[in-house]
Amino acid sequence: MFFSEARKKRERIIALDLLRGTFLMVIFINHIAWSPTLFDFITGQSHLFASAAEGFFAISGILVGYIYAPRVLKKTKDTFIKLWKRAGWLYLLSISFTCLYSFITLFLPPETVRSQFLYPTFGEFALNTLTLQFSYGWADFLSRYALLMAFAPFAIWLVAKGKSLILAVISILVWLFLSQGPYSHFTAWQIIFYISVIIGYYLPTLEYNVQSLSKSTKKIAAAMLFTVTAITFTGSIILTVLLPIVAGEFKGLVTPDAYVVVLNLIDIRTHLDQTIFNRDTMAVGRLLIGMVWFTTLYILFRRHERLINKKTKGSLLLLGMNSLYVYGLQSVIIFTMDIFFDPPEGANIIVKTVVVALCLYLVYVLTYQRSFFKRIRQSIFSIWSRS
Repeated sequence: MFFSEARKKRERIIALDLLRGTFLMVIFINHIAWSPTLFDFITGQSHLFASAAEGFFAISGILVGYIYAPRVLKKTKDTFIKLWKRAGWLYLLSISFTCLYSFITLFLPPETVRSQFLYPTFGEFALNTLTLQFSYGWADFLSRYALLMAFAPFAIWLVAKGKSLILAVISILVWLFLSQGPYSHFTAWQIIFYISVIIGYYLPTLEYNVQSLSKSTKKIAAAMLFTVTAITFTGSIILTVLLPIVAGEFKGLVTPDAYVVVLNLIDIRTHLDQTIFNRDTMAVGRLLIGMVWFTTLYILFRRHERLINKKTKGSLLLLGMNSLYVYGLQSVIIFTMDIFFDPPEGANIIVKTVVVALCLYLVYVLTYQRSFFKRIRQSIFSIWSRS
């Protein structure tokens, strides 16, 4: 059976934290400017048919629906205020990171970091930053979360009142008619978050219904799901990672005719990226593939959550349970590496893989020691307040 018995009490789902920790690692790997690495054959350099970023958004929506929707009718005011406080904190973090990184780039030579675009006047910069139209650095998700979380109380209220269909229709209409506008980073991505809110609310029921199916039905459904996932993921890796390597470093190992075929396939992949798998507009192909991949991962992680947590020594769980801290930390590390640690000329794939692995370990250590640093900070403030 895929799932344990449906719980009456909504306990923490370890699988979601494990998945969130996994997605954070993938996002971090894809953003580090030390590719190609061996990790690319799993992460796809953020150019697969669907990415960890969408999974990260989905989990956030699921948790909002799972945790807050059941309590919003009994504690409406408290729940609304709590989510709005969360949105306000995300907003402050977003503009703080943007201002900090933008200020630092003023003192850097051109091309020091991968993007140093600033508005021509301070007024324009301030307006676009404060209205979340501009975010800078590697923490751009924060601005999206801030706005999505601001509307989350209304979303969970609709769901709790049994009006999930209304929320779904509104979200789909926004996606259909506004996903290609100047605010697509909100209007396109919101469909993942709000549909996931609905899923999160009904998650115990969904798990119970799956558990109630016959063994043969579950085996057939699982086989079909896993097969589709394996084929599409493998195809995405081949088109995104393997073929560019063949067309580049190993060009001399293929015949001219084969090389033409490779280039044509790469062109097809580029066309797909710009159309049915477009990330900016969250195209329908990307949503469907993302749903299939996420469902497969959730089933696997849910079924083996204790084993996965044990084998990873609690590292994925730690990252997942401290997701906001980890996300902010990885943006600082990536920005710092852009300034001080460019990959040396001629560095091979093994060296780059080792560097990225060390960066991952650094994120883990700094997250593991978070409570230690917090105690030091509290001690310093305590001493300062008594003086």
